[in-house]
Amino acid sequence: MSVCNFIYVDDGYNLSIQGVLGGIVLIICGLLLALRPLWDRTPGGTHTQKLAGFVTMAFVTWVMLANFEPYPATYGTNRQTIYFIVPLVVGCVIMFCMTVTIQLYLMLLGGLGGLAAGLWVLGWRENLSIGSDYGRAILLTVLVVLMMVLSLYRCFWHRLGAAVAGSYVFFMGLDIYFHTGFLYCFEATLDGRHEHHYVVYRSTYIMQSCLIVAFIVTYIFQSSGRFHDHLLLQHSVVMKTMLDPAYNKAPIVGGSRWGPNRFIPSTWYSWRPPMWPTFFGNNRNAPAVVPPPPPAAPVVPPPAV
Repeated sequence: MSVCNFIYVDDGYNLSIQGVLGGIVLIICGLLLALRPLWDRTPGGTHTQKLAGFVTMAFVTWVMLANFEPYPATYGTNRQTIYFIVPLVVGCVIMFCMTVTIQLYLMLLGGLGGLAAGLWVLGWRENLSIGSDYGRAILLTVLVVLMMVLSLYRCFWHRLGAAVAGSYVFFMGLDIYFHTGFLYCFEATLDGRHEHHYVVYRSTYIMQSCLIVAFIVTYIFQSSGRFHDHLLLQHSVVMKTMLDPAYNKAPIVGGSRWGPNRFIPSTWYSWRPPMWPTFFGNNRNAPAVVPPPPPAAPVVPPPAV
């Protein structure tokens, strides 16, 4: 039987070392997402790009592990270690692969925000606000896809997504330590392999309400002063990449039929204009053309005396 002592739910939950480490990772990722203009000063948001890839793929890996776990058998005695290590490793691998993407991380920020908003809506009632599995799937899919598309058009949407997702991930990390039942909504919604009974306690309402406050604070923080201007700069830099000479859509002069000759992006090791002199005259490293000096004035001999 579950008993709620103010905010802690006493239902036999035991905190493991994997839970401690996982909570630390979630809290750090949530803070980094929610406060991204504070630490990511790059013009194109390349640090946030890696963080968005890490969080997204770690989340996807956890969901796949949960839904493909043998039932009633499990992953064995190392089950908790697998749930911690595998998403962490996959997220780190994808984090480095994100350096070859351009606009994708803006869509991921919006998608994570849409998913977090959907989970927050579902967490207000016992057995979730929408009882049908299909209804929950439709709600989350629509929110994720809509936010991903809108994030490409306005800075407002991925700023909103980062604030919602960062706040939600942060409270997920806190709930591992305080165990208020808030995290059960995430598990009951996305883990279709195991049987879950989601119960809303007073502590769950407290966490749900505090999430609203955290979202408002972090969104205002991202929208204030120089942070707002910097996020606008990141959005404009990313979305105008196709106009940059370092990201040319035109084919390379003299390209072969087997070699890549379209859509040549700059990667993490060569973020500079191309070095070939035939690359459509966009080589910024070429020496500047110095105009020839004007001709000397003719020498007029002095008049004879």
